[in-house]
Amino acid sequence: MAESLLSFFSLSEMGNTLIQKKSVLITTHVKPDGDAIGSTIGLATFLRSHGVATYIVLPSPCPDNLRFLDHEKELEVFDIERHQKLLESVDCFVLLDANDPKRTEHIAPYLQNFPRQVFVIDHHLDPKPFASAYLVDTLACSTCHLIADMIESIGYTMSFTTAQALYTGILTDTGNFRFDRTTPAVHRLVARLLECGVQPLDVYQSLFQQETLASMKLMGYALSHLELYHAGRLCIIPIRAQAFEQTQSTELDTEGLSACLLDIKGVALGVLITEIMTPEQTWVKLSFRSRGNISAQALALHFGGEGHFNAAGGREGNQSFDEVLQRIIELSGEILSVGEGK
Repeated sequence: MAESLLSFFSLSEMGNTLIQKKSVLITTHVKPDGDAIGSTIGLATFLRSHGVATYIVLPSPCPDNLRFLDHEKELEVFDIERHQKLLESVDCFVLLDANDPKRTEHIAPYLQNFPRQVFVIDHHLDPKPFASAYLVDTLACSTCHLIADMIESIGYTMSFTTAQALYTGILTDTGNFRFDRTTPAVHRLVARLLECGVQPLDVYQSLFQQETLASMKLMGYALSHLELYHAGRLCIIPIRAQAFEQTQSTELDTEGLSACLLDIKGVALGVLITEIMTPEQTWVKLSFRSRGNISAQALALHFGGEGHFNAAGGREGNQSFDEVLQRIIELSGEILSVGEGK
């Protein structure tokens, strides 16, 4: 189905549709980040405060540093035996901060085969044709931005809990208000969220000052193995599987390492390469970051990835870590040349 055949809702159309439902089930992408958790809790608490029975199921656990948003302890990892009756009873299913069912992994077949309405609210490119209607704005800084605009478009205010969740997603997806989509409108929205009682220091401390000894050791490993290529224009941080054993850390501790990729002067493209070993398989997780006219997204597409022009992700399960590393070095040379007009 071509994108032109998808049904797109305006902010007010989506807001009015959801607030009239009796019950709503919300999910988001695997390995949820601040925007994913912030938008799910933000939407859920808003709808619940207006009489809609609202539930959240996640494809994988919420990161520890985002659990402060879960005031009601309602975040649950999806389990079909536990949630079968819920799937059968709710009026609609909402996917946030993703536009492709495969991003939800084991929840995907239930999204695709849900017999009633399915809605998508997202800010990424290329929505896949599976939902009843979409609220998509690729210029929005975050899905939390979209949720906040949607709420305001239908004339409602936000509680502290809703505002705190949405503020958190905006903060994290704008890189602490430094990325390109941090517009004057975003700052005006943030001001209104602060007027709802959000405390920036409390959010910052909850998000960024909760590191463990293991995560700090992993950061040390990452920085000590960092390498530059293509005359210092490409930065690669390689995290091999044994690093987790050496530092007693886990994959979750890699969260935030991609923020270091562009910190070195002269670097225009950065890649965090993480080798993940499970009893079932070994695969490589990829995080891409870029600046200016250099496309991180173009590199991600070579690895089945997606995302934004300057920030994207991907994964590779058919090549070894070293093969992926070499392929990235080769492809990056082409992407840097195109972006720099060479």
